[in-house]
Amino acid sequence: MAQLVDEVRRLHALVGQVGERACVGMYLTTRDALAICGAGVTAQPVLLGADAWLHVPPGGWSAWLDSLTSRQRVKKIRKEVRRFREAGYEITHMPLSECYESLAVAAASTQSKYGNAGSPEDYLATLRRYVDGMGIAAKVAVCSRRGDHPVGFCIYFVWGDTVFLRWCGFDYKRLVDGAAEYFNLLYYDQVELAAERGVRWIHAGIKSPEAKARRGAELRPLWLVDLAEDSVLAQVSDQVQQHNMRGYQRLVEDGQTSAALVDRDSWEAFL
Repeated sequence: MAQLVDEVRRLHALVGQVGERACVGMYLTTRDALAICGAGVTAQPVLLGADAWLHVPPGGWSAWLDSLTSRQRVKKIRKEVRRFREAGYEITHMPLSECYESLAVAAASTQSKYGNAGSPEDYLATLRRYVDGMGIAAKVAVCSRRGDHPVGFCIYFVWGDTVFLRWCGFDYKRLVDGAAEYFNLLYYDQVELAAERGVRWIHAGIKSPEAKARRGAELRPLWLVDLAEDSVLAQVSDQVQQHNMRGYQRLVEDGQTSAALVDRDSWEAFL
C-alpha cells in the first residue's frame, strides 16, 4: 500500500503541473481506508455515504424472505410483487448488446428527473460505451409488457457470487401507479434468480439507503481519502470527524436504517 501511495503521489505531481490538483481515493471501503492511513497518509477519511448490499442466503427467494426480521416488511414486499405482476409486467434478461438501442428513452427520462439534461440520442452513446467496454459481460434486465416497448431497464454485471447493479432507467409516463417497478426490477427479480446463478450478494449502491434498508439491505460506509502530502484535510481533522459523526448519527437515529448498520466497527473507525 505504501508503494501505491507513493506512485499515486508521483503521478499527481506530474499531472498537477498542467491541470487538476486533486489526489484522492473515492468510495473506499473501511478496510482500504485503514490500509491507506497505515501507509502514512495523515488526512482524516471523509464519510461519503452508505453502500447497500442485499445478502441472499442459500435457498434464494423463500430463504431471503425468511431472513427478514419484520413480518410487515415481508408483507409489503409480497404486495409489491403481486401488484407488479397484476400490471402485466415481464422481465427479460439478455446481453446489453442485443437491445441497448431500445433503452435510450428510459435512460433520458430518468436522467431528466434528476436534473440531468440530455436527449435519448445522447444517452444512446453512453449505452453504447457500456457495450464497447464490457462486451457480453454487460447484462440488462428489461421491464416491459408483452409485445410492448421497454418501460424500464437495469444494467448489471455478475462477478463471482455478486450481482453489481449499475444503471437503471424508466419511462415514467408509461408506468403503472403503485406497481413498484423499481424494486421489482432491481431487487426482487435478482433475488429470485440468485440461487440458479450461485449469487449470494446484490450490490445496490449508495442512493436511497432508507428504502433499501427497508427491504433488508445491509449498509456499509464508503470513504474519501486525500492522498496528497500537503492535504488541507490534515489540518481540519476535527471538522472532518464531526462531519463523519453527524452522518453516522443520522443513520443510527433513523429507525429505517439503524438495524442495517451491521458492522458498527467499520462505521466508527474514523469517528
